[in-house]
Amino acid sequence: MTIDVLANQLGTLFVVSISNPMQLIQGRKLTFRLVPRRTGAGQRVEVKGSLHKFYNFGEHNADQFTATDLLMTLDQLVSHYGIDPFTLKINTIEFGVNVVLPFPVAQLLQNLVSYKSKPFSRDTRSQTPYCECRFQRFTIKLYDKGKQRGLDKNLLRFEIKVAKMIYFDKTGVYLNTLADLLKVANYRALGALLVDTFSKILFDDPTINAGNLTPREREIYQNGRNTRYWQLPDDLPTADRARLWKQRQRTEQQYRALIDRHQQGNNWQVQTTALISYTWQRLTRVTDQLLTQIDDHRATWCDLTKPDFVATLPDQDNNQESPQPAPEKCPLLTDLPTNGLTGAMSIIDPLYSVLQPDTIDTTINPPTGADYMSSNGCIDKGPKTGPTVCIGGNATHQRRPVADARTTAPAVCQRLKRRFVQSGRSQRQEQREQ
Repeated sequence: MTIDVLANQLGTLFVVSISNPMQLIQGRKLTFRLVPRRTGAGQRVEVKGSLHKFYNFGEHNADQFTATDLLMTLDQLVSHYGIDPFTLKINTIEFGVNVVLPFPVAQLLQNLVSYKSKPFSRDTRSQTPYCECRFQRFTIKLYDKGKQRGLDKNLLRFEIKVAKMIYFDKTGVYLNTLADLLKVANYRALGALLVDTFSKILFDDPTINAGNLTPREREIYQNGRNTRYWQLPDDLPTADRARLWKQRQRTEQQYRALIDRHQQGNNWQVQTTALISYTWQRLTRVTDQLLTQIDDHRATWCDLTKPDFVATLPDQDNNQESPQPAPEKCPLLTDLPTNGLTGAMSIIDPLYSVLQPDTIDTTINPPTGADYMSSNGCIDKGPKTGPTVCIGGNATHQRRPVADARTTAPAVCQRLKRRFVQSGRSQRQEQREQ
């Protein structure tokens, strides 16, 4: 697994000093850049680079990058460079796997045809065999990682570069900030995208003997393996494009059926698909120990990145307000009864709603509905029912709508106000008696 990111940091200063408009972390292949804000005056910090290469001190991304490695990488970014993972928004992302094949990588790359009726292009200028299929929202990449790194093995690199995050809509993947990379529910959905994408790539099969085909089968075979056949003219009217698209879909179904009937030997596309699935599952395997580590790290990050604030309360001894120290951990919720509900208000400040730690969503489906607040004060997005693991706390909790906490805030504030008023009256009464 490799993850390359392009993200923006808004409203939070980095520990690293950015003296130039663009600054590269020495030896780690991670770039910090100051760019104008998209809206309003001022600048924002843009971070670009490969987390996998950063983990390997900028040397390469040819080895395997596990979920545990990802956690350690994010921890370095937070602790060493002051990055706030809860506000660093992801703009683009690449995810993929390095797969060792039982056959030469060139056999696969040389027989690439198309994906969803769009032909693959080959980079003839690169010394590394490289192919891609580019769309507006994403790009599919395949290349010989073993040859690129001078390794003595058939190492295929297969990845998807997401240029627009809308690509993940209706896929079960929820990625908004850097902290969302630790939402383990995303891992299965991302792996499913890799497997589904590769299985839908159209390949030529050199083992098929065209002389054994019928005239109609030979026509289907020649059209299916020809990349130019799949190119649709850009100036086609909408109606003609839709008609031609349906025709290409029928041809693709016929071509795949022909390959299955006349193919000789092993189906290397099926083999590679299985290896991609196996590799991704192994790299993103989540254990109880990893979940605990994620909980602990996110709680620490919450302390490191939360804004400093001071809660003031009247001093009972000298009638002066004295600052109360901020808690050592993320805000927890009390069990104050409010309209039959418990755990509605923060023990720090009932109106404080800046901190919104994310949670690990145990479902694959994208979050829907209202925001939810856990019984320990963490804000998360997700289905309205079912347990989840709290990232900002230490225990499994049930979700409930944040609106419950917000609606109870005035009632608690009124009680606090009455308490302060009564205290003031008592003090004035004592002064008059003296």
